[in-house]
Amino acid sequence: MLTQDFNPQICEAFGEVLSAKDLTFCLKSMNRIEPAAGQMLWDSSTTKFCIVLSGRVRLVDAQGNLILSLGEGSAVGEIVLFPEASLQPYGVRASQGAQLGFVNPDCLQRLFQQ
Repeated sequence: MLTQDFNPQICEAFGEVLSAKDLTFCLKSMNRIEPAAGQMLWDSSTTKFCIVLSGRVRLVDAQGNLILSLGEGSAVGEIVLFPEASLQPYGVRASQGAQLGFVNPDCLQRLFQQ
């Protein structure tokens, strides 16, 4: 389980302050990973949504060219929230020291129903 230390990053990613109950639910349901620098985590065809807890990740195109670099508190994988949209596909590559919290679909559903 993630600790309350990551509350600022989670709230920043969702764009609002979560209630203590919602924050606890999210923290319990999130899985934290610490990928190796340069590791390709997934591409946008994968249905994952995560929050950058520390460090940075790079969004890259099919040729590996940098699209955007995202830091602490950023959400990655929002493409899964808008399946009908024609968003540019991308891959996600970890930078040195990155920590990511994968958000459980149940948590996402709970937050977006409010």
